[in-house]
Amino acid sequence: MESTPATEPAQNGIDQNPPTTEEKMEETAPTVNGTDIPSSGDAQTTDDKKDEEEGGEEKPKTGNTAATKKKKKEIDLPITPRVPGASKKELDRLIEQEHEMIAQDKKEKERSDAKNSVEEYVYDMRGKLEGGPLEKYADDVIRQQLLNELQLAEDWLYDEGVHQEKSVYIERLKKLKVN
Repeated sequence: MESTPATEPAQNGIDQNPPTTEEKMEETAPTVNGTDIPSSGDAQTTDDKKDEEEGGEEKPKTGNTAATKKKKKEIDLPITPRVPGASKKELDRLIEQEHEMIAQDKKEKERSDAKNSVEEYVYDMRGKLEGGPLEKYADDVIRQQLLNELQLAEDWLYDEGVHQEKSVYIERLKKLKVN
């Protein structure tokens, strides 16, 4: 007996196409009108072809003249899915852990956005005060004072303010906008 494995992968641990078994019977070359049909790799049949091309007579063949069929016997094989997995308690713990990580990622993104808004404001105002549209309207003393405050905010942002909370960045931005 020969077993043929399923060709498609199992989905969720359940095999959609269970394997079947086949029994092979005696195989003989197929015949047509009492003569064998040549198969590739059969040395005698190639000799017969040469004889026929040369006008020689065809040699009578001996053997079974009726083609035998393969018998197939299909057996349903019981399949018991065994999928390794986490228990309900373990699964709940992992889901809770995932929710905590999502909340932590959201908090970090908000903190990063607040930090970026302070940095953006510093660069935007500096560009407007140095050669931008506000330069001609600002007094040199006031403009220089604002540029110094922006420089202090930038220095703080890259030194002490690197790992601050979101609320600290929001307060710093409010102070810059008031001035």
